[in-house]
Parts: sequence; structure tokens; C-alpha cells
Amino acid sequence: MDSLFNYYAERYHVFSYDSRGHGKSDKPEAFTLENDADDLAGLIAYYGLSKPIIIVFSMGSYITLTAAEKYSDLFSKIILIGTRGKGDSYPSERISEAKDQNEAAIIKALINFDLMSNIGNVKITALVITGENDAINPPAEGKKVADALSDSKFEVIPNAGHVAFMNETERKIVFEVIDKFLAGTHERRYS
Repeated sequence: MDSLFNYYAERYHVFSYDSRGHGKSDKPEAFTLENDADDLAGLIAYYGLSKPIIIVFSMGSYITLTAAEKYSDLFSKIILIGTRGKGDSYPSERISEAKDQNEAAIIKALINFDLMSNIGNVKITALVITGENDAINPPAEGKKVADALSDSKFEVIPNAGHVAFMNETERKIVFEVIDKFLAGTHERRYS
């Protein structure tokens, strides 16, 4: 996310944080996407942010959708990169093969989540971006989310994988798509 943070820090007041189990945040034995959503809402309240725009990737998009379902006025716009509305179950051996207790807790937080059941509660303008070659959250999964949201745009970034902003060429396209969305001039071009 550093490339996104640095790019938008030139024009916006930006925040970045590590969700539970990631980076320098606490590593609890167990947590849920709802716990993460409450943390996000708490950070927004703590810093006195008024309806921020949020750009999130993968698990961050699940956290944001959970927060948007629970707190209807939390954000002004959401940008979801590499998302899906439902989590698959992991084989129990995948959890037991986790390198440590923290990785196991993250995997458990992603088991069998269903954001589609309450997605109708989300009334926030959204941009859903997916990489054409995303093997983790394929474009069809992102499209389901975009179609279920009441006010959304959907973009597929050509030749990009799960981290659609990984390579310079694709990153420029992602920036262009987001910039147009933020300016209110977004037209579907790549999907």
C-alpha cells in the first residue's frame, strides 16, 4: 500500500494503519472481521475524521465492507481493490500448517465470511477494482460485489494480478481510475 499512500499523500491528508494481526498491531489469538471493522470505526472517531474516503486492498476491503454495513455514515467514498463478498472455508490442515499462531488467527478471521447478506445496507459510492489475472479474488468476485452495491463503478485492470498496483504500468492505470473516480469524472474504460 506504500505506493498508494505516497501518491495520495501529495494531495490529501492520508492515514495508514495495520489491522489486527498485521505489521506492528496487536497479534491476538483470535479476532473477526467485525472486530477489525470496529477498530477502523474507532480510529476514524479517535482522529476526528469526517466521512473519509478509504482505499483498501484484499482483507482491508472485507474489513471496510463490514464497517460500511455496520456504520452507514462512516465513509464518503470507498475504493475496494482485490475484493470479494464471501470467504471460502479453508481446509483444517491449512490452519494447522500456519507458520505461527498469528497466521492461524488471520486465516480463521477469513473463514466463511459473508458480506453479501447485508451489502444492501451500504449506501456509499464505491469503486471496485480488480486485476484481470487475480487468482485470489478473480474479477467475477469483484463484479458480484460491485453489482450488489447500490452506487458503484467496476474496473478490471488489464494484465494485473491480485495486487493490481504492483507493477508500474498497472499502478499508473489504477491511479488514473481512482483519480477520475475521486474527481467525479469516472467512466468505465478498462472493464
